[in-house]
Amino acid sequence: MKRSKHDIALLAILTIVICLPSLGFARAEDKIVETYSLESAGKVYLENISGDITVSSWDKNEIEITATKRGRRERDLDDATVHIRQIDGNIRIITRHDREFSLFQPSSVSVYYEIIVPAKASVKVKSISGDVKVRKIGGFLNVETVSGEIEVRVAENDVQCKSISGDIDLEYVNGDAELESISGEISIQEIEGSVEAGTVSGDIELEAFSYAEEIEVSSTSGDIELRGELSPGGIYRLDSFSGDTEVVVPSGSDFEFSAKTFSGSIECDFELKMSGKLDPKKVRGTVGKGGASLTISSFSGEIRIMKR
Repeated sequence: MKRSKHDIALLAILTIVICLPSLGFARAEDKIVETYSLESAGKVYLENISGDITVSSWDKNEIEITATKRGRRERDLDDATVHIRQIDGNIRIITRHDREFSLFQPSSVSVYYEIIVPAKASVKVKSISGDVKVRKIGGFLNVETVSGEIEVRVAENDVQCKSISGDIDLEYVNGDAELESISGEISIQEIEGSVEAGTVSGDIELEAFSYAEEIEVSSTSGDIELRGELSPGGIYRLDSFSGDTEVVVPSGSDFEFSAKTFSGSIECDFELKMSGKLDPKKVRGTVGKGGASLTISSFSGEIRIMKR
């Protein structure tokens, strides 16, 4: 998940260049609507530079693509072309611009997509500037953005999301989730699969994860918060450098607890059967009957285990 300062700086400059057109009001618009046959478990790939993307599903074995080009002037619309190809039964949608971008000649047109896919289709989206919203997807989902929010509501399969500066917000995921953001926040509510999430400066929040077998989250300067029931055999690893970590679980929870910090503090509302030497910066013990494994580490942040 590590990126060099040079890479992040280049991405930031690119984002500014791409986003400049949105500062003005779009006065010209052109809408394209296309429909293609696609198997229920087919695959869809979408690549866009500037513009929001919305993905939803239906019970038809076809895909409907609505692409809306928006620019300041009518002639600006010709700068972007929507290419749609059907290869081996799968769909590829790529936005191409007729001229290169620069700091002094940013893109003059954005393309906004609304896509409806079959119920079990897998979807992969790559976007530079623009929000991505997904509603009720049945297949594997992969979303990557440089500058834009990622919002997923109801995913029946595994989910992978990466964002440089946008937030990632998931609700009702039946599969595993692998999430990464540099400066955005990560929020997960109601997930049945395992979770791997990391951010540099954003907070991470998880709620309702009682079926998850493994949760591993890390943040450099953001806070980490978990709220919900622990799975009896679940493994939970939380790591923060300077942010605080707070875990709120039911009062009757059973788990093995291990926490350490260099300059922060450790607080636990539960009665803890200690093991090892007594050390305020390093705590290890059993709550109740044990079972779930909860491991927390922080360099300078506070660690709190609280009863709900």
